[in-house]
Amino acid sequence: MKSPAVVAVTAIAMLLSGCGSEDSEGDDDAAFKKGARDATAQVSAIGQDLATAIQEARTRSNKELAAEFSSLTTRTRKTVDKLESLDPPESSRKRVDDLESSLETGAEDLAAVTAAIRDNDAKAARRTTETLLRDSPAIRKANAALKGAVAEFDK
Repeated sequence: MKSPAVVAVTAIAMLLSGCGSEDSEGDDDAAFKKGARDATAQVSAIGQDLATAIQEARTRSNKELAAEFSSLTTRTRKTVDKLESLDPPESSRKRVDDLESSLETGAEDLAAVTAAIRDNDAKAARRTTETLLRDSPAIRKANAALKGAVAEFDK
C-alpha cells in the first residue's frame, strides 16, 4: 500500500500538470476558439479597410495614405502576434500556420506600399500594391479555412 504522502504528492503533481482534468482541455479549446474567432474577425476587418483605402486612394494625400497603410500594417502584425499566441488543437495547427504565414506576407506587402507612398514613388506604390493584391487571395483562403475549423468545434 502506498503511503499517504506518496498519494498526496502524486495527486498534486497530476493537478499541476493538468493530468486527468477534462476541464483544462475544454478551457484550452474555448480559449483557442475565442482567440481564433477574434483573429479571423480582425483579418476580415483589415481586408475591408484595405479595400476602402485602395478605392479612396485618389482622394487622399500621400501623408494620409501613408498613415492609413502604416496603421493597416500595424494591425496586421498584431493579428499575426495573436495567431502566434494561440494553442490550437493538432487538427487546426496547419490552418493557423497558413493564416499566420499569409498574414506575414501581407504585412510585408503593406509595409512596402507604405514606404513607396512615403517616398512619393508612384511606380513603386503601384508595383507593391499589385503584389499586395496578388497575395491577398491566400489570406482570404486561409482566413476562411480557420473560420471553418473553428465552426467545426461547435458541431
